[in-house]
Amino acid sequence: MAFGDSPSMHSAIDKLSARNKQYHSCSKAISLIFTLGSYILALTWIIGDLFLDSQIFGRTLNHFHSHIIPLNTPKKWIAPLWLTVYGLQAPWLLYAITTLCRRNGCNSDSDYLYKYPRPVSRMQLFTFSLSCWSHLIFLFLIQHQSNLLAIIYLTLGTMALICCLLTSIIHLHNYERELSTSHLFSDIWSIRIFVHNGLSVMLAWQITLVAYSSLYACNRVLLSSSSTASNEINESTLNLISICLIGSMCIIAIFYILIMSCCFSNTMCHVVAGWIFLILLTIIHWYYHNHQLDSLLLKSFYVSAGLFSFIICLHLILALFRYSGATCRSLTNSNRYNYRHGILQGKD
Repeated sequence: MAFGDSPSMHSAIDKLSARNKQYHSCSKAISLIFTLGSYILALTWIIGDLFLDSQIFGRTLNHFHSHIIPLNTPKKWIAPLWLTVYGLQAPWLLYAITTLCRRNGCNSDSDYLYKYPRPVSRMQLFTFSLSCWSHLIFLFLIQHQSNLLAIIYLTLGTMALICCLLTSIIHLHNYERELSTSHLFSDIWSIRIFVHNGLSVMLAWQITLVAYSSLYACNRVLLSSSSTASNEINESTLNLISICLIGSMCIIAIFYILIMSCCFSNTMCHVVAGWIFLILLTIIHWYYHNHQLDSLLLKSFYVSAGLFSFIICLHLILALFRYSGATCRSLTNSNRYNYRHGILQGKD
């Protein structure tokens, strides 16, 4: 008998596999607990800041959104926007909990799919936690007028969210075949609908917050003087800065179109919620400030809304081509099989 097939070797492999499974299960549980703690802490702090008057919270968000002229958010929309962003993270976090607690049979394939790899990876959980902490640090720094540091930490949180979303997309792309082979289509679509779209909304909001915080810092510098004439000049400067910020987001959207169309059309055609959220933000600003803004800034709103709408249509078209092509291929393969089977049966 070969040494590789000996009972002692099989016993050692089984023990090592059991130890690895226990290690991965514990590490994922710790990562998930830390992520849930970060998410609940950030959500609690945001709710307290929005709705409670106390020395701890201090209504920082209301003050922040009212001092980003000319893109100041209407007061009645501040709480719904923040709660929508954080509320859309709850479904995929609950899904991550189910993948930790669920057992899908006793065979090795199920253990492999739910542990090596996991549908929600540890890197994704860790980077999402960093984005939640960036919001907490952002609130603290804005409350203490450290505007430059707030922009830096929001930018770091944006980089963490980009890494989080890309990790999830690449993770699903690499192991979609294994999930399909095990008939775990509900997991595939749960990741596409809840995980990817929820993270895309938070990423869109994070990028918008970077623009808002930059505009807030400019407001604190330019509108601090008491002269009316200088304030009028500074307001026109703020309009120009706002146009530049909107233009930079449009440039990012154009790069996204090129990258998605060339490289990731199949994996990213389902990620549309973030762009819908950006269109909603644009409509809110246009509807409440269309009589106060200059014509150039209004045109930038129209251009950005049109570009974001084009991206959503592009996603839908790519998804349509992908699944219509898959249906045609399956029908073609079925016809070929029936034809060959007919030849073997002598029915040609």
